[in-house]
Amino acid sequence: MDLQTGLESARWVPFDNFHLTLAFLGDVDPRLLEDVDAALGGVDAPGFDLELRGAGRFGKGPRGAVWAGVPANPALNLLQEKVENACRRAGATVEDRRFTPHVTVGRLSGGSEEAAGRWVAAHGLFRVDAFRVEAFRLYASQLGKAGSRYETLADYPLSFSR
Repeated sequence: MDLQTGLESARWVPFDNFHLTLAFLGDVDPRLLEDVDAALGGVDAPGFDLELRGAGRFGKGPRGAVWAGVPANPALNLLQEKVENACRRAGATVEDRRFTPHVTVGRLSGGSEEAAGRWVAAHGLFRVDAFRVEAFRLYASQLGKAGSRYETLADYPLSFSR
């Protein structure tokens, strides 16, 4: 089932931009970025399987986002906690928001609550079989007229010897 249909008010996120945010840092001074990179390089966490399941929406009114959900996953939660702690130890300010794992598939601009609700209901049974997560990445994002553009700054492998 294709999630990126059936909602006229959505600006769909290109597949290459799909990601799951473990920690959002906002604007980071380039000198601090070196410390963040070093701290993330020290994160020791096991690789794991991840699946996507269900769909939902953030926001009210004509703005917000629609997303694919991520079921409870203790290994993902462990990785997220370690990444967030490493960023804080490096001196970065991490957005203080409860971790709600999801993959944003579209951004809403206009439209109605009812249309967004129908989209969520129509995609409630969405599912992607489990896939292996072998690494996490540090991204830089730049907001443009066509949406965000992401640049991979570093990759950090996860361990598989456990």
